[in-house]
Amino acid sequence: MPAPQIAGQWAFMLYDTYGFPLDMTQLIAGERGMTVDTEGFERLMEQQRERARAAQKKDIIIGRTEGDTATEHQPTTFTGYTITPTMIAGHATLLEVEKLVNEKVIDNASV
Repeated sequence: MPAPQIAGQWAFMLYDTYGFPLDMTQLIAGERGMTVDTEGFERLMEQQRERARAAQKKDIIIGRTEGDTATEHQPTTFTGYTITPTMIAGHATLLEVEKLVNEKVIDNASV
């Protein structure tokens, strides 16, 4: 008689919903004389990966201020987080990317 088996869907639900690792499920199941349907788990995991890939947004979003059109402005270049508050001249116009530093919005154009 084969050992009782935990269905792949249950192992996947533990992983996907609660973050419970498959190897821990296998270890605990083994301690209790059970096995885990890893093929079913992997099949569901691949389906989840495909859904995640399909849901990725790859559009470029450019914000604009009231009265301006996005085509009038060049995209802001991200320069990293090395800008210090002393380098900020004042409030900049929000074009595409904003970062809050000491309650001032900075933009590459203001540096």
